[in-house]
Amino acid sequence: FAKREHLSLKKKLINSISKSLLHGKTLQGPEVFKLENLILKYTGKKYAIAVGSCTDALFFSLKALGVKRGDEVIVTSYSYLASATCILRCEAKPVFIDVDKNGNMLLDEVEKKITKKTRAIIYVHLFGYMQNIDRLKKITKKRKLYLIEDFAQALGAKNKAKKAGSIGDISCTSFDPTKVLSAPGSGGMVFTNDKKIKDKIVKMRYHGKSYNGD
Repeated sequence: FAKREHLSLKKKLINSISKSLLHGKTLQGPEVFKLENLILKYTGKKYAIAVGSCTDALFFSLKALGVKRGDEVIVTSYSYLASATCILRCEAKPVFIDVDKNGNMLLDEVEKKITKKTRAIIYVHLFGYMQNIDRLKKITKKRKLYLIEDFAQALGAKNKAKKAGSIGDISCTSFDPTKVLSAPGSGGMVFTNDKKIKDKIVKMRYHGKSYNGD
């Protein structure tokens, strides 16, 4: 699929790459900030931070929230392994939850698995399905948990008036060649309304440098 897509966009891709090479700003250049702003309008969030992959997006999100050894993070048992390995990279414990027939986390099971050590829930909108949103928000608000929304497979999906990418304290998506909006390589993006979280992730994406296009 990626090969067919790249062939159909060959001229546009080559022109874009040429522009980037000519102006020389190949790290956090103007094209990056243009993409951030375009997708930001879709999600309705205040801030967007482009990163190398959705794997980085999830890991940076957990680190920005201060998740550490001894903490627990609730995550689906049915997803790509990056949904769980980002937790292990923080030396925290993934707590796996079974899924329904559409691949969505069973919220009855979520409530049973919340403990004093639980810091966050990583909720994955698998296969483009966006379900259980109102109840999910009630649970995280009641139990004072962070909600990290993984909508790598659901860019463009809606539940009633709510768009994928709009409901998490932090929302993460992917530009892997297999995803809805793909890049000829890989990429990811983080969305949040919290400036402190945004500033932390901006620094993490490029070895402590905080340049963000200003």
